[in-house]
Amino acid sequence: MVQMACEKVEMPLVSVVLLTYNRPDYLREALSSAVGQTYQNLEILVCNNASDLPTTEVINSFDDSRIVHIQRFENIGMTQNAVLGSKATRGKYLAHLHDDDIWEPTFIEKLVSGLEKHPEAVVAFCDHFIINSRGEIDLPASNVNTAFWKRDRLEPGLHQPFYKMALFDKSIPVVMGCVLRNNVIDWEDFPRLKFNYDFWMIYLACREGGAAYYVPERLSRYRVHGESCTSKESAILMPEAFAQCFERIIAENRIPISKRKLNRAVGNHYLSLAVALMRGGQAGKARKFVRQGFRHAPSLRSFAALLLGYSPKSLRRYCLAHPIHLEPKEHRYPDSTKYKQKCSSAVS
Repeated sequence: MVQMACEKVEMPLVSVVLLTYNRPDYLREALSSAVGQTYQNLEILVCNNASDLPTTEVINSFDDSRIVHIQRFENIGMTQNAVLGSKATRGKYLAHLHDDDIWEPTFIEKLVSGLEKHPEAVVAFCDHFIINSRGEIDLPASNVNTAFWKRDRLEPGLHQPFYKMALFDKSIPVVMGCVLRNNVIDWEDFPRLKFNYDFWMIYLACREGGAAYYVPERLSRYRVHGESCTSKESAILMPEAFAQCFERIIAENRIPISKRKLNRAVGNHYLSLAVALMRGGQAGKARKFVRQGFRHAPSLRSFAALLLGYSPKSLRRYCLAHPIHLEPKEHRYPDSTKYKQKCSSAVS
């Protein structure tokens, strides 16, 4: 049956949660990319986490009734800003965007199309570009980034279940590269995370056994810039949050993955955290996490880290200054991408 041109096609409401904190110039680009989507039935909740006046001025400069400015009068942290903003949404679908990232004009249209065609899919996601502070695309970095997150190996279309893809390969770029069914996220079920709230979001989406829909196009842009986390900061913040999440996942026992594999993930993240602390001169604190990692997943690597934690300072400094790799291979981001995770203070 051919649809008549005069018929109105009902487009479900999509809620956009845009987190921002004191980056008005980047915010202007991010908000422009949300407003300029080819898919128009949007509500755009700009969650302003106690920013200075220029941020408010940027938001007010957009004459668009779909924009809702949610002003925080004290900094409540990135996770709470994201959770409270998401609780206020009304849409059938939900997308998160950070204030220094950008969507291509067809981002929402193409991902929502996949969700509408496949009711079993709870999330649709895409690949993304790496851009610099000036918004210029770094194509070599984008290619390496795609391969690192294993999106170059993914077939387009449905993947069910998607536990491995979401939790171990971390192929789904939640904060600027996916759209979720809003009703699959239990916003009351959030641990108090300082970092990586997006990892818990995707766990909540995948634990019911639904499908993920992959669109193999770069429909968004992730910005790497001077206000991104330093490698030292991200090396400490990220593995600690990942380990906390995996410990909760083990306790819940809601996904059909062996406890051995989950324990290995916890142990590896604690090991990465311990090595980062040792490199930062915090050997005493590092020993605690090496022991925790060893208990979860004993290995030659974790045993070596345990010995190193109790070694004389001069030996420890010598070893860490040389290219030894105590961290699991999958936790070592490729240097050629110049890829640094955004730290929580930047968007909190």
